[in-house]
Amino acid sequence: MLSDYAPDYAYLSGQYIMNDGKIMYRHVNGWMNTLDRIPYSSTPEALFKPKVSNFNMLSFHPNEQFQFSFFEGLIYKKYDRFQGVIRPEIGFFIPIIGKGLIMSDSSSTNLIYGVNLSYNPFNNLMFYNQLALQSENRIGAQIGVKWTNFLNMKNSFICLEYNRVASDLYAMDSSNYIQNYSHLSHELAHPLGSGFNEVLIKGLLEYKNYFLRFGGNYANVDYHSDIGWANNIMNTLETLPNPESKVKLMIMSSSLGYRFNKATRMELSLGFLYRKQDVLSESYFTFTWRTFLKNNYFDQ
Repeated sequence: MLSDYAPDYAYLSGQYIMNDGKIMYRHVNGWMNTLDRIPYSSTPEALFKPKVSNFNMLSFHPNEQFQFSFFEGLIYKKYDRFQGVIRPEIGFFIPIIGKGLIMSDSSSTNLIYGVNLSYNPFNNLMFYNQLALQSENRIGAQIGVKWTNFLNMKNSFICLEYNRVASDLYAMDSSNYIQNYSHLSHELAHPLGSGFNEVLIKGLLEYKNYFLRFGGNYANVDYHSDIGWANNIMNTLETLPNPESKVKLMIMSSSLGYRFNKATRMELSLGFLYRKQDVLSESYFTFTWRTFLKNNYFDQ
Protein backbone atom coordinates (compact mmCIF):
# COMPACT_ATOMS: atom_id res chain seq x y z
CA MET A 1 0.00 0.00 0.00
CA LEU A 2 2.92 2.32 0.66
CA SER A 3 6.64 1.67 0.26
CA ASP A 4 9.88 3.65 0.10
CA TYR A 5 10.40 2.92 -3.61
CA ALA A 6 9.42 6.41 -4.83
CA PRO A 7 11.79 9.42 -4.62
CA ASP A 8 11.71 11.72 -1.59
CA TYR A 9 8.97 14.31 -1.25
CA ALA A 10 8.14 17.06 1.22
CA TYR A 11 5.85 15.92 4.02
CA LEU A 12 4.43 16.77 7.44
CA SER A 13 3.86 13.83 9.78
CA GLY A 14 2.53 13.10 13.24
CA GLN A 15 2.54 9.94 15.35
CA TYR A 16 0.62 9.31 18.57
CA ILE A 17 1.09 6.29 20.86
CA MET A 18 -1.57 5.49 23.45
CA ASN A 19 -2.53 2.84 26.00
CA ASP A 20 1.04 1.74 26.77
CA GLY A 21 1.88 1.25 23.11
CA LYS A 22 -1.15 -0.87 22.26
CA ILE A 23 -2.66 1.83 20.03
CA MET A 24 -0.75 3.94 17.52
CA TYR A 25 -2.06 6.54 15.08
CA ARG A 26 0.07 8.04 12.32
CA HIS A 27 -0.75 10.59 9.63
CA VAL A 28 1.32 12.02 6.78
CA ASN A 29 0.61 15.02 4.53
CA GLY A 30 2.73 14.86 1.38
CA TRP A 31 3.45 17.32 -1.43
CA MET A 32 4.17 15.43 -4.66
CA ASN A 33 4.65 16.02 -8.37
CA THR A 34 4.07 14.42 -11.74
CA LEU A 35 6.52 14.56 -14.65
CA ASP A 36 4.07 16.63 -16.72
CA ARG A 37 5.02 20.27 -17.16
CA ILE A 38 2.62 23.15 -16.55
CA PRO A 39 1.94 24.36 -20.12
CA TYR A 40 2.30 28.11 -19.53
CA SER A 41 5.19 29.51 -17.54
CA SER A 42 7.13 32.73 -17.12
CA THR A 43 10.34 30.75 -16.52
CA PRO A 44 12.48 28.97 -19.15
CA GLU A 45 11.66 25.61 -17.58
CA ALA A 46 8.07 25.12 -16.44
CA LEU A 47 7.30 23.50 -13.09
CA PHE A 48 5.82 20.03 -12.82
CA LYS A 49 2.09 19.66 -12.26
CA PRO A 50 1.63 19.11 -8.50
CA LYS A 51 -0.59 16.92 -6.37
CA VAL A 52 -0.91 16.36 -2.62
CA SER A 53 -1.49 13.26 -0.53
CA ASN A 54 -2.65 11.96 2.84
CA PHE A 55 -1.67 8.65 4.41
CA ASN A 56 -3.35 7.66 7.67
CA MET A 57 -2.86 4.49 9.69
CA LEU A 58 -4.47 3.29 12.91
CA SER A 59 -2.67 0.32 14.50
CA PHE A 60 -3.63 -2.00 17.35
CA HIS A 61 -1.11 -4.18 19.19
CA PRO A 62 -3.16 -6.01 21.86
CA ASN A 63 -0.39 -8.48 22.71
CA GLU A 64 3.12 -9.53 21.71
CA GLN A 65 1.89 -11.98 19.07
CA PHE A 66 -0.77 -10.07 17.16
CA GLN A 67 -0.93 -6.70 15.43
CA PHE A 68 -3.38 -5.24 12.92
CA SER A 69 -3.92 -1.83 11.39
CA PHE A 70 -6.21 0.13 9.09
CA PHE A 71 -4.73 2.20 6.26
CA GLU A 72 -6.12 5.09 4.23
CA GLY A 73 -4.28 6.65 1.28
CA LEU A 74 -5.60 9.68 -0.61
CA ILE A 75 -4.12 11.52 -3.61
CA TYR A 76 -5.82 14.92 -4.00
CA LYS A 77 -6.19 17.16 -7.01
CA LYS A 78 -3.82 20.17 -6.92
CA TYR A 79 -3.81 21.16 -10.59
CA ASP A 80 -6.68 21.95 -12.95
CA ARG A 81 -6.21 22.24 -16.72
CA PHE A 82 -8.31 25.43 -16.81
CA GLN A 83 -7.45 27.05 -13.45
CA GLY A 84 -3.84 25.94 -13.06
CA VAL A 85 -2.59 25.25 -9.53
CA ILE A 86 -5.55 25.12 -7.14
CA ARG A 87 -6.16 24.62 -3.44
CA PRO A 88 -6.79 20.97 -2.51
CA GLU A 89 -9.97 19.74 -0.88
CA ILE A 90 -10.44 20.60 2.78
CA GLY A 91 -9.94 16.93 3.67
CA PHE A 92 -6.21 17.30 2.95
CA PHE A 93 -5.88 19.48 6.05
CA ILE A 94 -7.80 17.10 8.37
CA PRO A 95 -5.57 14.33 9.82
CA ILE A 96 -8.40 11.89 10.58
CA ILE A 97 -8.65 8.40 9.13
CA GLY A 98 -11.90 7.52 7.35
CA LYS A 99 -12.58 10.99 6.00
CA GLY A 100 -12.43 9.66 2.44
CA LEU A 101 -15.68 7.78 3.01
CA ILE A 102 -17.61 10.93 3.89
CA MET A 103 -16.19 13.44 1.40
CA SER A 104 -18.97 15.16 -0.52
CA ASP A 105 -17.07 15.05 -3.84
CA SER A 106 -14.41 12.37 -4.08
CA SER A 107 -14.51 11.76 -7.85
CA SER A 108 -11.18 13.55 -8.36
CA THR A 109 -9.46 11.89 -5.36
CA ASN A 110 -7.60 8.60 -5.64
CA LEU A 111 -8.66 6.70 -2.54
CA ILE A 112 -7.08 3.46 -1.33
CA TYR A 113 -8.08 1.57 1.81
CA GLY A 114 -6.25 -1.33 3.34
CA VAL A 115 -5.74 -3.69 6.26
CA ASN A 116 -2.44 -5.02 7.66
CA LEU A 117 -2.19 -8.13 9.85
CA SER A 118 0.79 -9.83 11.47
CA TYR A 119 0.93 -12.80 13.83
CA ASN A 120 3.91 -14.26 15.68
CA PRO A 121 3.03 -17.74 16.99
CA PHE A 122 6.68 -18.15 18.06
CA ASN A 123 9.49 -15.71 18.76
CA ASN A 124 11.24 -16.20 15.42
CA LEU A 125 8.27 -16.85 13.14
CA MET A 126 5.92 -14.22 11.71
CA PHE A 127 2.96 -14.51 9.34
CA TYR A 128 1.85 -11.27 7.70
CA ASN A 129 -0.83 -10.09 5.31
CA GLN A 130 -1.99 -6.96 3.49
CA LEU A 131 -5.23 -6.25 1.68
CA ALA A 132 -5.71 -3.09 -0.41
CA LEU A 133 -8.89 -2.11 -2.21
CA GLN A 134 -10.39 0.75 -4.13
CA SER A 135 -13.68 -0.91 -5.08
CA GLU A 136 -15.22 -4.37 -5.15
CA ASN A 137 -13.17 -5.61 -8.12
CA ARG A 138 -10.04 -3.45 -7.68
CA ILE A 139 -8.09 -5.37 -5.05
CA GLY A 140 -4.49 -6.05 -4.11
CA ALA A 141 -3.31 -8.69 -1.63
CA GLN A 142 -0.12 -9.85 0.03
CA ILE A 143 0.57 -12.84 2.24
CA GLY A 144 3.92 -13.94 3.60
CA VAL A 145 5.91 -15.72 6.27
CA LYS A 146 9.29 -14.74 7.74
CA TRP A 147 11.56 -16.93 9.84
CA THR A 148 14.30 -15.06 11.71
CA ASN A 149 17.43 -16.55 13.31
CA PHE A 150 17.11 -19.21 10.62
CA LEU A 151 18.88 -22.50 11.53
CA ASN A 152 19.82 -20.88 14.87
CA MET A 153 22.15 -18.43 13.12
CA LYS A 154 21.98 -14.93 14.56
CA ASN A 155 20.84 -12.17 12.14
CA SER A 156 19.82 -14.79 9.55
CA PHE A 157 16.33 -14.99 8.05
CA ILE A 158 14.29 -16.48 5.22
CA CYS A 159 11.10 -14.97 3.81
CA LEU A 160 8.47 -16.34 1.42
CA GLU A 161 5.82 -14.00 0.00
CA TYR A 162 2.97 -13.85 -2.54
CA ASN A 163 1.60 -10.62 -4.06
CA ARG A 164 -1.34 -10.00 -6.37
CA VAL A 165 -2.54 -6.61 -7.65
CA ALA A 166 -5.37 -5.84 -10.11
CA SER A 167 -4.44 -3.82 -13.22
CA ASP A 168 -6.71 -0.91 -12.30
CA LEU A 169 -6.16 -0.75 -8.52
CA TYR A 170 -4.22 2.55 -8.56
CA ALA A 171 -5.47 4.05 -11.85
CA MET A 172 -7.75 7.05 -12.40
CA ASP A 173 -9.89 8.17 -15.34
CA SER A 174 -8.38 10.39 -18.04
CA SER A 175 -9.74 13.63 -16.55
CA ASN A 176 -8.01 12.87 -13.22
CA TYR A 177 -4.96 10.91 -14.35
CA ILE A 178 -2.62 13.27 -12.45
CA GLN A 179 -3.92 11.77 -9.19
CA ASN A 180 -2.59 8.28 -9.99
CA TYR A 181 -0.80 6.54 -7.12
CA SER A 182 2.69 7.79 -7.92
CA HIS A 183 5.29 10.49 -7.32
CA LEU A 184 7.49 11.66 -10.22
CA SER A 185 6.12 8.65 -12.16
CA HIS A 186 7.45 6.21 -9.54
CA GLU A 187 5.01 3.83 -7.87
CA LEU A 188 4.12 4.60 -4.26
CA ALA A 189 3.37 0.94 -3.56
CA HIS A 190 4.89 -2.14 -5.23
CA PRO A 191 7.72 -1.47 -7.76
CA LEU A 192 5.96 -3.70 -10.33
CA GLY A 193 3.01 -1.31 -10.31
CA SER A 194 -0.20 -3.25 -10.88
CA GLY A 195 -1.64 -6.09 -12.95
CA PHE A 196 0.62 -8.89 -11.71
CA ASN A 197 0.94 -12.02 -9.62
CA GLU A 198 4.28 -12.51 -7.88
CA VAL A 199 5.98 -15.12 -5.73
CA LEU A 200 9.27 -14.21 -4.06
CA ILE A 201 11.79 -15.70 -1.70
CA LYS A 202 14.65 -13.88 -0.02
CA GLY A 203 17.01 -14.66 2.77
CA LEU A 204 20.28 -14.11 4.57
CA LEU A 205 22.53 -16.70 6.18
CA GLU A 206 25.23 -15.25 8.42
CA TYR A 207 27.98 -17.01 10.35
CA LYS A 208 30.52 -14.87 12.17
CA ASN A 209 31.65 -12.40 9.48
CA TYR A 210 30.66 -14.57 6.51
CA PHE A 211 27.29 -14.24 4.79
CA LEU A 212 25.18 -15.59 1.96
CA ARG A 213 22.34 -13.48 0.53
CA PHE A 214 19.84 -14.87 -1.93
CA GLY A 215 16.59 -13.84 -3.53
CA GLY A 216 14.22 -14.83 -6.29
CA ASN A 217 11.13 -13.29 -7.88
CA TYR A 218 8.73 -14.90 -10.33
CA ALA A 219 5.89 -12.77 -11.70
CA ASN A 220 3.15 -12.99 -14.31
CA VAL A 221 2.42 -9.48 -15.59
CA ASP A 222 -0.68 -8.52 -17.61
CA TYR A 223 0.02 -7.74 -21.28
CA HIS A 224 -2.06 -6.27 -24.11
CA SER A 225 -0.85 -5.61 -27.67
CA ASP A 226 -2.28 -2.06 -27.67
CA ILE A 227 -0.55 -0.80 -24.52
CA GLY A 228 2.18 -3.37 -23.89
CA TRP A 229 2.74 -4.19 -20.24
CA ALA A 230 -0.45 -3.38 -18.33
CA ASN A 231 1.35 -2.82 -15.02
CA ASN A 232 1.99 0.89 -15.68
CA ILE A 233 -0.06 2.75 -13.07
CA MET A 234 0.05 5.86 -15.27
CA ASN A 235 -2.41 4.15 -17.63
CA THR A 236 -5.92 5.58 -17.34
CA LEU A 237 -9.01 3.49 -16.70
CA GLU A 238 -10.18 4.08 -20.29
CA THR A 239 -6.95 2.67 -21.75
CA LEU A 240 -6.91 -0.52 -19.67
CA PRO A 241 -8.46 -3.33 -21.75
CA ASN A 242 -8.64 -6.89 -20.50
CA PRO A 243 -5.19 -8.48 -20.77
CA GLU A 244 -4.54 -10.73 -23.76
CA SER A 245 -1.68 -12.66 -22.20
CA LYS A 246 0.91 -12.71 -19.43
CA VAL A 247 4.57 -11.73 -19.50
CA LYS A 248 6.61 -14.20 -17.45
CA LEU A 249 9.35 -12.44 -15.49
CA MET A 250 11.96 -14.15 -13.32
CA ILE A 251 14.79 -12.50 -11.38
CA MET A 252 17.30 -14.43 -9.24
CA SER A 253 20.25 -13.07 -7.30
CA SER A 254 22.79 -14.28 -4.77
CA SER A 255 25.99 -13.04 -3.17
CA LEU A 256 28.64 -14.63 -0.97
CA GLY A 257 30.92 -12.41 1.04
CA TYR A 258 32.82 -11.32 4.11
CA ARG A 259 31.97 -8.39 6.39
CA PHE A 260 34.99 -6.45 7.69
CA ASN A 261 33.19 -3.93 9.90
CA LYS A 262 29.80 -4.63 11.46
CA ALA A 263 29.32 -1.01 12.56
CA THR A 264 29.54 0.39 9.01
CA ARG A 265 28.69 -2.96 7.36
CA MET A 266 31.68 -2.69 5.05
CA GLU A 267 31.87 -5.91 3.05
CA LEU A 268 33.43 -7.67 0.09
CA SER A 269 31.32 -10.09 -1.96
CA LEU A 270 30.96 -12.12 -5.14
CA GLY A 271 27.50 -12.19 -6.68
CA PHE A 272 25.36 -13.49 -9.51
CA LEU A 273 22.26 -11.90 -11.07
CA TYR A 274 19.95 -13.65 -13.55
CA ARG A 275 16.94 -12.12 -15.29
CA LYS A 276 14.56 -13.84 -17.70
CA GLN A 277 11.58 -12.38 -19.55
CA ASP A 278 9.69 -15.05 -21.47
CA VAL A 279 12.42 -16.53 -23.74
CA LEU A 280 14.92 -13.67 -23.32
CA SER A 281 17.47 -13.90 -20.54
CA GLU A 282 20.63 -12.22 -19.28
CA SER A 283 23.04 -12.84 -16.43
CA TYR A 284 25.79 -10.95 -14.63
CA PHE A 285 28.60 -11.81 -12.27
CA THR A 286 29.53 -9.10 -9.77
CA PHE A 287 32.47 -8.29 -7.54
CA THR A 288 31.48 -5.77 -4.89
CA TRP A 289 33.09 -3.77 -2.13
CA ARG A 290 30.48 -1.66 -0.38
CA THR A 291 29.17 -0.14 2.82
CA PHE A 292 25.57 -0.10 4.00
CA LEU A 293 24.86 3.02 6.03
CA LYS A 294 21.87 2.91 8.34
CA ASN A 295 18.68 4.57 7.12
CA ASN A 296 16.70 6.49 9.71
CA TYR A 297 13.05 6.68 8.67
CA PHE A 298 11.07 9.53 10.15
CA ASP A 299 8.07 9.24 7.82
CA GLN A 300 5.72 6.39 6.93
